[in-house]
Amino acid sequence: MDRKKSHIDLAAAQQSSQSTFDSIQLQHCALPTINFTDIDLSTSFLGFQLAAPIMISSMTGGTRESIAINRNLAEASRECGIAMGVGSQRISLEGVSDEGLQRELRKWIGSAPLFGNVGLANLIKWRQPNCLNQLAESIQADAMIIHLNPMQEIFQDHGDTDWSGSLDCLAACIAKCDIPVIVKEVGMGITPSVAKLCQQAGAAAIDIAGSGGTSFIDIEGALAQDPRRQHAAQVFREWGHTTAELLRHRDYQSINLPIIASGGIRHGLDIAKALALGANLTGIAGLILNSARVSTTECINTIEQLKFELQIACWGTGCQRPSELKKVHLS
Repeated sequence: MDRKKSHIDLAAAQQSSQSTFDSIQLQHCALPTINFTDIDLSTSFLGFQLAAPIMISSMTGGTRESIAINRNLAEASRECGIAMGVGSQRISLEGVSDEGLQRELRKWIGSAPLFGNVGLANLIKWRQPNCLNQLAESIQADAMIIHLNPMQEIFQDHGDTDWSGSLDCLAACIAKCDIPVIVKEVGMGITPSVAKLCQQAGAAAIDIAGSGGTSFIDIEGALAQDPRRQHAAQVFREWGHTTAELLRHRDYQSINLPIIASGGIRHGLDIAKALALGANLTGIAGLILNSARVSTTECINTIEQLKFELQIACWGTGCQRPSELKKVHLS
């Protein structure tokens, strides 16, 4: 499981100070008619009640450090009232390791929403449409995430690059799943055309997961033994679409599904901007990873800071709830 440990180390070392969210301005309201203490961040997503429109995006599992990381994240999710997605469960289904992806997650997270996770590349290879239920049951998940990562796989020395029949497989697996299925990218973004295909396949929500956050092309390039892949990773390191760019795309208005904005969220102001652009929920991963390597308390502090900053953004725009943040509040 050294590879999983390397993923954690490399992801934790990545930091982004600039973002396309910087080009977006929220409209200042100099005459708010609300009480700051009455600002209510609570929201509903896929029927789950959350204390704020924030979820911890899928990160890790399968290495010993994952146990502590996922416990800290799960306990923080419970205390802060937000959702959490787990790292890929592929290794647990294949019997390699389930460290950090065990049933204890439900005990740690309590009644907060817990989302399982597996890659479409794995589902294509396994040809077991019912396996989503098995994976969900193994951690008592409330929903499943299927991640799309073709550009991550191509930079792995032994990546899964046969995606023949991918759309049919996606639809078949969603149809067999007893709980909602979220389709997400891993850092290159889901364009409106692909989002429509996922909607037709039965997805309950789309996680755009654009570029600007953790770069798996950089990570896989650093881990690759093949010199061609190492070099190509440098060529393609800027590949993909940013989350803000995709949210602003006019064709996303025709997607009749809840949208999660993840990828490059750095603070509560980015969250507010994503919501103003039409997202229903925002996801964080790299932002909280270093806190998760320390303690539950550090994770809680990170989340509470985000919530406070989101409240300030609501105050500054005169909104009592994040759901009131609309494009009309963009300068």
